[in-house]
Parts: sequence; structure tokens; C-alpha cells
Amino acid sequence: MTPLPQRLRHCLLALLLASTTAVAHSPLRDSQPANGAQLTQAPETVELTFNKPAMLTALSLRIAGVDTALSFERGPADTLWSVPVSQSGPGDYTLIWRALSADGHPVRGEIHYTVTP
Repeated sequence: MTPLPQRLRHCLLALLLASTTAVAHSPLRDSQPANGAQLTQAPETVELTFNKPAMLTALSLRIAGVDTALSFERGPADTLWSVPVSQSGPGDYTLIWRALSADGHPVRGEIHYTVTP
């Protein structure tokens, strides 16, 4: 059996490292309310469920173009974050979140939902 050329070994090593890094991130797996949800009543809490432990670093709610920071207790990395929400009335809402993955990489996203009477 002949050894692999050096260039091929380097390519295989790079692929292996890249796939390991991608697996280590903590993507958002689920949210309540779900993205695109049509609700008849505003939620009292929002929940973010990550695939792996993540540390929530920022959370805000955009209503009618105005972002309002949501207060939450910062703690150790976890897979589930539940945060109380005080909002009023029908409208289009965007929940904007940022977190740190267990591997230290930042992850972020937005969840859009609508409340109608």
C-alpha cells in the first residue's frame, strides 16, 4: 500500500477539522412561539431550545420597528432558555437572540410571529 500524497493528506485533515467544528456549534433546534407562528394571544414566555448547551447573551423583542431588550438571568450554558415577556396587543413581533455555543462560537437568529385578536 502506497502512502497518500502530502497534499491529499492535508485536504483530508482540513475536511476532518471543518466537520468537527461545525458539529460543535449549538444551533437553535426549537422555539416557542415557533418562527412564523400565528397566535391569538401573546405568549407570557418565550423559549429557545438549542441542540447543545449554549449561553444566551442577548435577547430583544422588536414591535412596530422598536427593539426592546428582554431581561433574563444569565447563567451557565444550557439547552433550554425560558424568558418572561411582557407585551401588549396584536401585531407583528420579532424575537432577536444571540448566544455563545459550547465551543465559544457566536450564534444568532430571529423568530418572527404575529398576534391577532
